[in-house]
Amino acid sequence: LARALRSRARPWHQKGWQFDGLVDPGPRGKAALATRVAALAERGFAVTALERYAACPYRLYLATVVGLRQRDFRAELEELDPPTPGLLFHEVLRAAGSELKRRDLLPLTESSAAHAQRVLDEVFHEIAGRYRDELAPAIDRVWNDAMAEVRADVRRWLAKLGNETAWTPEHFELGFGLKNADSDPASQEEPVLLDFGLSLRGSIDAVERTADQVRATDYKTGEPRRDGVVLDGGKFLQPVFYALALEKIFPHLSSAGGRAYYCTTRGR
Repeated sequence: LARALRSRARPWHQKGWQFDGLVDPGPRGKAALATRVAALAERGFAVTALERYAACPYRLYLATVVGLRQRDFRAELEELDPPTPGLLFHEVLRAAGSELKRRDLLPLTESSAAHAQRVLDEVFHEIAGRYRDELAPAIDRVWNDAMAEVRADVRRWLAKLGNETAWTPEHFELGFGLKNADSDPASQEEPVLLDFGLSLRGSIDAVERTADQVRATDYKTGEPRRDGVVLDGGKFLQPVFYALALEKIFPHLSSAGGRAYYCTTRGR
């Protein structure tokens, strides 16, 4: 009883205890952490992981340094969780963009728009079918409604792409520090080392080019941030860090910056 009461009381104190997690490691724990930190420095940090620091440094410590992960639970799918349509949306844009580039349909023109639309629909049906087989949704109506929204959004993305005259997509899912078979052929397995010493890994949704400039575009499927926000106190680092990464990946070109593109109905 005494041990139980002490373990319940300790987390309320300011000092970190073993009841709070790995906050006061012994020699073996310190050795394991040193190995882990060395591996992180070599493989690079993900930008989304670094964004956790502004919200809570301890979350970054537990998730990235210690490497804790939430357990996966299999459950019958009665309604789509928000990340699933977003993941499917990103995969469709990657696959469709790569296929449009392979068929020399970029930049889009009035004569190639219909052909590009057919390519997009083929890619969407193939990927949506694969997701359906993997998730086995219990209610067809829920799945069909969600897929109708995603299809409308990817078609709107293609229409906007046809209206863009200044910038042309050159690479889709350009990775650095990652081993991903679906990455763009121009991707590199080594992480990018920024000038201030941070080793970075990640994948840029789209790299667009005009003349001798490139810019990083990160596709967003959620709610847009408030106007005027750039870094949001460190909670929103992808556009600026991806722009810095482009300077290293394409040293012969000028990096024009990065942007978040809220390209769905939800993102307005």
